[in-house]
Amino acid sequence: MTNKRNILGTSRSRMVFLWPFETKLTTYGNHLIVLFCFSVSFLVDVRRSALFLLLVLFLIRGEWINRLTTTLRDPVLLSLVLYFLVHIIWLTGTQDWSYAKKVTHDAAFLLFPVLFATFIDKRYLPRMIGAYFLGMSISVLWAYGIWFEILPPHVHDGGHGTPSDPTPVWNPIHWGFMLSISISIGLLYVLHQKRMEYRTRLIMYLLLAASAMMAFINWSRTGWILLLSLLCAVIFFRLRASRGRALLLSCIAVILGITLAWNVSPNFRGKVIQTFDTVSTLIESNHFKGGIGWRAAIWQYGLKNIDKYWMMGLGTGDHRNFMRNELARHEPDLVSSGIPLQHLHSEYLTAFMQFGVIGLLLFLNIIFQLWRYPHPDWIKRQSFRLLALGIGMYSLFDVFIIGLGSLLVSVTLISVGLKHYSATAQFSPLDGKQILGYGVTVGIFGAISALG
Repeated sequence: MTNKRNILGTSRSRMVFLWPFETKLTTYGNHLIVLFCFSVSFLVDVRRSALFLLLVLFLIRGEWINRLTTTLRDPVLLSLVLYFLVHIIWLTGTQDWSYAKKVTHDAAFLLFPVLFATFIDKRYLPRMIGAYFLGMSISVLWAYGIWFEILPPHVHDGGHGTPSDPTPVWNPIHWGFMLSISISIGLLYVLHQKRMEYRTRLIMYLLLAASAMMAFINWSRTGWILLLSLLCAVIFFRLRASRGRALLLSCIAVILGITLAWNVSPNFRGKVIQTFDTVSTLIESNHFKGGIGWRAAIWQYGLKNIDKYWMMGLGTGDHRNFMRNELARHEPDLVSSGIPLQHLHSEYLTAFMQFGVIGLLLFLNIIFQLWRYPHPDWIKRQSFRLLALGIGMYSLFDVFIIGLGSLLVSVTLISVGLKHYSATAQFSPLDGKQILGYGVTVGIFGAISALG
């Protein structure tokens, strides 16, 4: 009896000691996620620092299994983990270990919504969402500064970040994904808010319009194709009881968007002309050239060899060398053009070739779970559907895992859109002191990175 009392007493005292400590760590974690959301679109070093410290806090808090099993009851988070695990399991058949390392490194970001969900106190969600859209708006203003030559170029990835292609940090395709998804969700939110102040609504519309115009100024075709498609989806979500009216407004929106972009953006005009030229050449002479030519050749020779990988796949990372060899054998002129094949430009084909039908189904399961997610909040439920449509369409044109941009956006939006959060943190309304603290922390992270 004495031993039992001592054990219980020790357990209670430990709980009293750990509870404030764990709450404090969870509070720090929420603040770090706010910084991650803010920095994801344009501050790479801050994003990395926030992620590193979150991992440290997660390890210090302990009870890893209990926290993870609770979190993985969510079907969307479980679908992300399963798609990551197939990357790990299929390493057993890998021959190209160098590329497999890159693939698994980027696929690991699928796990971060699980990590975030173990920390998030739902009272911080408005702050996290606001930080994400604030960061996106700053990246858009940065791009306009480069475009108007007010700010110096920020050259990256072989020529992007200049006045002719003002994407400030990311690859233009990934940045186009971010803009299209964020604009469509932001517009859906503004349209749904009936009590928003007039000035606030006007400012939001102006920011969304400026961001939409930048999607057309952007060098990538993928961004404006996604944007127009998702804007039509927003109209149908809002006017679901009147499909004829929704169809008419969608057509008007597409025509107005294309007309405005044609007259304002040289990149848009050039890409449209290039697209028609490439497609006509492809149809008339079966000659592959440009981005569309590469994608057409990859799909043609990928599906032609489907019998070699449909059941069990080639192994993590081995799909790239396989496709390089096929193109070198059948399309030497395309390969000799000097453009190296970095990836397969489609997540569907990438998953299918690496992991067979199992991997393809696991990737499709992510889109399916996002679409059917039963969130009680109408805005968040439709936001997940917009994200499902965005990922589904984007993955026809490019890879979802490699490159991180589109994956980071999806990770962030999934993390702040879930139904249940079980963590408890200390919370107080946002004030000047906290804003100053966020600013100082961003500065410290940036300075450490610069010194390192």
